[in-house]
Amino acid sequence: MPGHSIDLRTLRPAPRHMRPAVIGFALLVTGSALAYSGGNNVDPQALHFHLVRNFLCDLFMPLNTYNGRPNITSATLGIAGGLLLVVGGLLPAWTGVAQRLAPSTAAAQTVSACGILALSAVVLVPLEKVLVLPWPHHLTLLGAAVPGWCASSGVALLTLRHRGISTAGRVLGLAVLAVVPVMFAAYLPHAMAGEQTPAALALGQKLTLLIVLGWLWALGGSPALRD
Repeated sequence: MPGHSIDLRTLRPAPRHMRPAVIGFALLVTGSALAYSGGNNVDPQALHFHLVRNFLCDLFMPLNTYNGRPNITSATLGIAGGLLLVVGGLLPAWTGVAQRLAPSTAAAQTVSACGILALSAVVLVPLEKVLVLPWPHHLTLLGAAVPGWCASSGVALLTLRHRGISTAGRVLGLAVLAVVPVMFAAYLPHAMAGEQTPAALALGQKLTLLIVLGWLWALGGSPALRD
Protein backbone atom coordinates (compact mmCIF):
# COMPACT_ATOMS: atom_id res chain seq x y z
CA MET A 1 0.00 0.00 0.00
CA PRO A 2 1.65 3.27 -1.04
CA GLY A 3 2.57 5.72 1.69
CA HIS A 4 1.23 9.22 1.85
CA SER A 5 3.39 12.20 2.69
CA ILE A 6 2.24 14.45 5.49
CA ASP A 7 2.30 18.20 5.00
CA LEU A 8 3.66 19.50 8.29
CA ARG A 9 1.84 22.78 7.79
CA THR A 10 -1.48 20.95 8.28
CA LEU A 11 -0.36 19.99 11.79
CA ARG A 12 -0.02 23.62 12.86
CA PRO A 13 -2.96 25.47 14.43
CA ALA A 14 -4.88 27.28 11.70
CA PRO A 15 -5.96 30.94 11.79
CA ARG A 16 -9.52 29.80 12.56
CA HIS A 17 -8.26 28.70 15.99
CA MET A 18 -7.38 32.26 17.00
CA ARG A 19 -10.80 33.40 18.12
CA PRO A 20 -11.60 30.30 20.21
CA ALA A 21 -8.13 30.63 21.78
CA VAL A 22 -8.78 34.28 22.68
CA ILE A 23 -12.14 33.39 24.25
CA GLY A 24 -10.66 30.44 26.15
CA PHE A 25 -7.76 32.55 27.39
CA ALA A 26 -10.10 35.31 28.59
CA LEU A 27 -12.27 32.85 30.51
CA LEU A 28 -9.36 30.99 32.10
CA VAL A 29 -7.47 34.13 33.10
CA THR A 30 -10.61 35.70 34.53
CA GLY A 31 -11.13 32.58 36.63
CA SER A 32 -7.47 32.69 37.64
CA ALA A 33 -7.74 36.34 38.71
CA LEU A 34 -10.90 35.64 40.74
CA ALA A 35 -9.20 32.73 42.52
CA TYR A 36 -5.97 34.66 43.22
CA SER A 37 -5.16 35.57 46.83
CA GLY A 38 -1.39 36.03 46.69
CA GLY A 39 -1.02 39.78 47.14
CA ASN A 40 1.17 42.14 45.12
CA ASN A 41 4.49 43.93 45.43
CA VAL A 42 2.84 47.04 46.87
CA ASP A 43 0.49 45.26 49.30
CA PRO A 44 1.80 41.71 49.92
CA GLN A 45 -1.06 40.90 52.30
CA ALA A 46 -3.81 41.67 49.77
CA LEU A 47 -6.12 38.73 49.13
CA HIS A 48 -7.19 39.55 45.60
CA PHE A 49 -5.76 40.29 42.16
CA HIS A 50 -5.35 44.04 41.70
CA LEU A 51 -5.89 45.22 38.13
CA VAL A 52 -3.22 47.91 38.45
CA ARG A 53 -0.68 46.57 40.93
CA ASN A 54 -0.48 42.90 39.89
CA PHE A 55 1.29 41.65 36.78
CA LEU A 56 -0.26 38.76 34.88
CA CYS A 57 2.79 36.67 35.74
CA ASP A 58 1.68 36.81 39.39
CA LEU A 59 -1.19 34.51 38.47
CA PHE A 60 1.29 31.78 37.53
CA MET A 61 2.80 31.48 41.03
CA PRO A 62 1.44 28.28 42.64
CA LEU A 63 3.19 28.55 46.03
CA ASN A 64 5.74 31.36 46.29
CA THR A 65 3.24 34.23 46.28
CA TYR A 66 3.86 37.63 47.88
CA ASN A 67 2.01 36.69 51.07
CA GLY A 68 2.98 33.02 51.12
CA ARG A 69 -0.54 31.72 50.51
CA PRO A 70 -0.97 28.72 48.19
CA ASN A 71 -2.22 29.66 44.75
CA ILE A 72 -2.68 26.29 43.09
CA THR A 73 -6.13 26.86 41.57
CA SER A 74 -5.32 30.30 40.24
CA ALA A 75 -1.95 29.17 38.86
CA THR A 76 -3.47 26.13 37.15
CA LEU A 77 -6.10 28.25 35.39
CA GLY A 78 -3.60 30.99 34.53
CA ILE A 79 -1.00 28.62 33.10
CA ALA A 80 -3.65 26.78 31.07
CA GLY A 81 -4.90 30.09 29.68
CA GLY A 82 -1.41 31.29 28.83
CA LEU A 83 -0.51 28.09 27.01
CA LEU A 84 -3.82 28.12 25.13
CA LEU A 85 -3.19 31.67 23.91
CA VAL A 86 0.34 30.82 22.80
CA VAL A 87 -0.52 27.60 20.96
CA GLY A 88 -3.97 28.52 19.64
CA GLY A 89 -3.56 32.26 19.12
CA LEU A 90 0.02 33.40 18.64
CA LEU A 91 1.39 30.31 16.89
CA PRO A 92 -1.20 30.45 14.07
CA ALA A 93 -0.41 34.15 13.62
CA TRP A 94 3.32 33.52 13.45
CA THR A 95 3.09 30.55 11.09
CA GLY A 96 -0.28 30.10 9.37
CA VAL A 97 -0.96 33.77 8.62
CA ALA A 98 2.48 34.40 7.17
CA GLN A 99 2.35 31.27 5.02
CA ARG A 100 -1.08 32.15 3.66
CA LEU A 101 -0.31 35.76 2.84
CA ALA A 102 3.12 35.12 1.32
CA PRO A 103 3.40 31.38 0.61
CA SER A 104 6.85 29.92 0.00
CA THR A 105 8.61 33.27 0.31
CA ALA A 106 11.67 34.17 2.33
CA ALA A 107 9.58 36.65 4.32
CA ALA A 108 7.07 34.01 5.39
CA GLN A 109 9.82 31.55 6.25
CA THR A 110 11.65 34.14 8.34
CA VAL A 111 8.49 35.10 10.20
CA SER A 112 7.67 31.45 10.88
CA ALA A 113 11.21 30.72 12.06
CA CYS A 114 11.07 33.66 14.50
CA GLY A 115 7.68 32.45 15.69
CA ILE A 116 8.90 28.92 16.36
CA LEU A 117 11.91 30.34 18.21
CA ALA A 118 9.66 32.57 20.28
CA LEU A 119 7.35 29.65 21.05
CA SER A 120 10.10 27.76 22.88
CA ALA A 121 10.65 30.74 25.18
CA VAL A 122 7.04 31.92 25.46
CA VAL A 123 5.95 28.53 26.78
CA LEU A 124 8.43 28.95 29.64
CA VAL A 125 6.81 32.19 30.85
CA PRO A 126 3.74 30.57 32.44
CA LEU A 127 5.75 27.51 33.50
CA GLU A 128 8.84 29.12 35.02
CA LYS A 129 7.31 29.50 38.48
CA VAL A 130 6.61 25.77 38.47
CA LEU A 131 9.92 24.68 36.95
CA VAL A 132 12.05 27.12 39.02
CA LEU A 133 14.42 28.08 36.21
CA PRO A 134 18.02 29.04 37.12
CA TRP A 135 17.87 32.48 35.50
CA PRO A 136 15.85 35.62 36.35
CA HIS A 137 12.34 36.20 35.05
CA HIS A 138 13.29 39.11 32.81
CA LEU A 139 15.66 36.91 30.79
CA THR A 140 12.80 34.53 30.02
CA LEU A 141 10.68 37.48 28.93
CA LEU A 142 13.53 38.83 26.81
CA GLY A 143 14.01 35.48 25.09
CA ALA A 144 10.30 35.35 24.30
CA ALA A 145 9.69 39.02 23.50
CA VAL A 146 12.44 39.63 20.94
CA PRO A 147 11.70 36.82 18.45
CA GLY A 148 7.98 37.06 19.23
CA TRP A 149 7.93 40.76 18.42
CA CYS A 150 9.96 40.14 15.24
CA ALA A 151 7.48 37.47 14.14
CA SER A 152 4.46 39.61 15.04
CA SER A 153 5.96 42.62 13.27
CA GLY A 154 6.55 40.52 10.17
CA VAL A 155 2.92 39.39 10.19
CA ALA A 156 1.73 42.97 10.75
CA LEU A 157 3.78 44.22 7.79
CA LEU A 158 2.55 41.37 5.55
CA THR A 159 -1.06 42.27 6.33
CA LEU A 160 -0.69 45.95 5.43
CA ARG A 161 -0.94 45.43 1.67
CA HIS A 162 -3.46 42.57 1.71
CA ARG A 163 -7.07 43.57 1.04
CA GLY A 164 -8.38 40.38 2.59
CA ILE A 165 -7.24 41.49 6.04
CA SER A 166 -9.72 43.61 7.97
CA THR A 167 -8.88 47.24 8.72
CA ALA A 168 -8.89 46.42 12.44
CA GLY A 169 -6.36 43.65 11.80
CA ARG A 170 -4.01 46.02 10.01
CA VAL A 171 -4.34 48.90 12.48
CA LEU A 172 -3.98 46.71 15.57
CA GLY A 173 -0.99 44.98 13.96
CA LEU A 174 0.75 48.33 13.70
CA ALA A 175 -0.18 49.04 17.32
CA VAL A 176 1.41 45.76 18.40
CA LEU A 177 4.51 46.63 16.40
CA ALA A 178 4.83 49.98 18.22
CA VAL A 179 3.57 49.30 21.76
CA VAL A 180 5.28 46.03 22.68
CA PRO A 181 8.90 47.30 22.43
CA VAL A 182 7.98 50.51 24.28
CA MET A 183 6.47 48.56 27.17
CA PHE A 184 9.39 46.14 27.33
CA ALA A 185 11.96 48.93 27.19
CA ALA A 186 10.21 50.59 30.13
CA TYR A 187 10.02 47.35 32.11
CA LEU A 188 13.48 45.90 31.55
CA PRO A 189 15.62 48.50 33.44
CA HIS A 190 13.57 48.02 36.62
CA ALA A 191 13.74 44.24 36.32
CA MET A 192 17.50 44.18 35.71
CA ALA A 193 18.12 46.51 38.67
CA GLY A 194 15.91 44.42 40.94
CA GLU A 195 13.71 47.43 41.66
CA GLN A 196 10.02 47.45 42.49
CA THR A 197 8.19 47.75 39.19
CA PRO A 198 5.91 50.81 38.96
CA ALA A 199 2.19 50.09 38.99
CA ALA A 200 1.83 52.01 35.72
CA LEU A 201 3.78 49.25 33.96
CA ALA A 202 1.45 46.58 35.34
CA LEU A 203 -1.49 48.52 33.93
CA GLY A 204 0.36 49.07 30.66
CA GLN A 205 0.98 45.33 30.41
CA LYS A 206 -2.75 44.64 30.51
CA LEU A 207 -3.51 47.35 27.96
CA THR A 208 -0.84 45.87 25.68
CA LEU A 209 -2.41 42.44 26.14
CA LEU A 210 -5.81 43.82 25.13
CA ILE A 211 -4.25 45.19 21.92
CA VAL A 212 -2.69 41.80 21.16
CA LEU A 213 -5.96 39.98 21.86
CA GLY A 214 -7.86 42.43 19.65
CA TRP A 215 -5.30 41.91 16.88
CA LEU A 216 -5.60 38.12 17.04
CA TRP A 217 -9.39 38.38 17.07
CA ALA A 218 -9.38 40.65 14.02
CA LEU A 219 -6.97 38.39 12.13
CA GLY A 220 -9.04 35.32 12.98
CA GLY A 221 -12.08 36.88 11.31
CA SER A 222 -10.36 38.29 8.23
CA PRO A 223 -11.69 36.95 4.88
CA ALA A 224 -8.19 36.14 3.57
CA LEU A 225 -7.57 33.74 6.43
CA ARG A 226 -10.81 31.80 6.47
CA ASP A 227 -10.62 28.13 5.54
